[in-house]
Amino acid sequence: MLEKLRNFLSGNTLFVVVGLLAIPFVFLGNSTVGSIFTNYGTVNGLEVTQTDIQSASGQIERQYQSIFGDEFTIDQIDAEQFVRLLENQIIGQKIIQSAARSNGLEISVDDAKKEIIKFDDFKDQDNKFSEAIFEATIRGAGLLPEEYIDLVQNSLSANNIIDTVNNANIIIDQERIDFIRAMETKRDIKFIKADLNEISDRQDASLIEAEEYYNNNQLVFLSEEKRQFKFIELKQSTLQSDIQINDADILASYKDYAAQSKENIQKRISHIMLEKENFDDVDQAVSILKETKSKILAGELSFDKAVESLSQDDASIDVFGDLGFSSGDAFPEEFELALLEMELGSISNVIELEDTIHIIKFTELLSDELLSYEEMIDSLRKELLDLETADRVDELLTNVEDQILSGSSLANLELILSSPSQITDPIEQATLQEVFDGFDNISALYSNNFQPGDIEVVEQDDGFIVIELTEIINPQIELFENVVEKALAEVRTTKSLVELNKVDEYAESVLKNDSDQSLPIGFNADTFKEITRNSSIVSSDVLEQVFSLQVGEYFNISSFDGSKYWVLILEENEPSEFDINEKIDLYGEYFEQFNSQRNSLLFDQKLRENLKVNIKNLSPTES
Repeated sequence: MLEKLRNFLSGNTLFVVVGLLAIPFVFLGNSTVGSIFTNYGTVNGLEVTQTDIQSASGQIERQYQSIFGDEFTIDQIDAEQFVRLLENQIIGQKIIQSAARSNGLEISVDDAKKEIIKFDDFKDQDNKFSEAIFEATIRGAGLLPEEYIDLVQNSLSANNIIDTVNNANIIIDQERIDFIRAMETKRDIKFIKADLNEISDRQDASLIEAEEYYNNNQLVFLSEEKRQFKFIELKQSTLQSDIQINDADILASYKDYAAQSKENIQKRISHIMLEKENFDDVDQAVSILKETKSKILAGELSFDKAVESLSQDDASIDVFGDLGFSSGDAFPEEFELALLEMELGSISNVIELEDTIHIIKFTELLSDELLSYEEMIDSLRKELLDLETADRVDELLTNVEDQILSGSSLANLELILSSPSQITDPIEQATLQEVFDGFDNISALYSNNFQPGDIEVVEQDDGFIVIELTEIINPQIELFENVVEKALAEVRTTKSLVELNKVDEYAESVLKNDSDQSLPIGFNADTFKEITRNSSIVSSDVLEQVFSLQVGEYFNISSFDGSKYWVLILEENEPSEFDINEKIDLYGEYFEQFNSQRNSLLFDQKLRENLKVNIKNLSPTES
């Protein structure tokens, strides 16, 4: 339901509980914004709450993770920048909420609750909403249930206003035509292109020049910060040698397995149903079903034909009365009791329910193959060993976490775990993965909040690692002999920039006057005809400039493709009306997307008219 909202808005106006089921609230490690008692001010008269802070923080983190990967965390963002991002995110959330409220589109608390009980993450094994699961999940995310309900209410209210805007969207034919004309307009350009890498590579650079550059620009040659860690690694495999599984436990496990196999038996049935209300009395319907059963047993009538001619269950007639499988609890209790006495292929006596009467046929039996004790003993032993080991790991992990919270050192944890610590060499963040294989939150160990003496516990599939930061080696200016190649490369880059600046002085004249002035190696002149906004032969940032300026204009740009361009726009050719009509279907979906994005921007601008913001206390505080 919230997908439209996610797709419609972007940037600071995105107000969404992402997934809703994933509980998107991110706490900010050792540094957080305010507390539950902090007054964060208002936006358009609506109070900014701690829940708003958490929701906005989670959204910011996900936006960055979509760019930099899942390892990115909020504490990698500069504190001042994060506060700006947080404020913009909150404003976006609140103006949508305010618009929904002022336009009478706010969802009630009861409607929010009706949506919540549909969420799979709050259902028990019987697929029913569980208040206990709901409470545990929400409180585990650091929220009170009423706070989560309020968040869902706001999100659904926001979706209401988005739907309203979408439904009011009217596309004028002329807008579609103008869009296609713009996309199909072609331009000719003449340009000079410089390959920066090629130009840099062919520059001469001596050791004397490199050393001089090194002496004058030493900050360029700072090493990466390095950190040294002590750690204790505990794996399940190291514990298993001390664990003994006795034969009695294996036998008990086998009995459980055998009992479970019996419970896994599934029975399939078909039925013929009559509605009581369609008969003068129940005895008449019972008599019809008894007679039908007799004809089937006598071979005068097939069960399938009886279903087609007699059954009043419209939902199952087309599948000859099939009701599917049950392992003992899917069918009405009366059916399940009858099945206990039936053989495969047999037909039951008449079964009476509250409003209907039935006869059922036992059509199929599914059951797991029951392996012998001898066949299962090895796998059961391993299963019990794994379970016992996992329990011990969990017990040790809980103990370790409690000790850390109590201020215990890594040396004390060595005694608790009966395992010696190891120490790493000073290592950069980029190479930490080689030491702690499978650890996906490396940035946390290099954040400013993680200081010498701090301990981090990292859970793994087969155990856990306890990591203590022992030393931070700050960036230092590297010795010249260790960075000679880098210094030489910097000299070549500096010289290549000089060549680029020289071409700047005469490139426009060459393009406009067809000058015979020769270009240095690495600079090439060319002409492209009939390029469009979608052309792939020129980088998109160059194309944007080509179609934003007028014919006859000149510009230069350092493109993100690693080249520099000097460009003259020669002429333009618009498509004919015939060409436009030919492309209407082709551009249909593309135009819809463009129009939706454009409307989202207009909607954003409208919402921000007369915006009243009084946000405060967002600066991070240590806790």
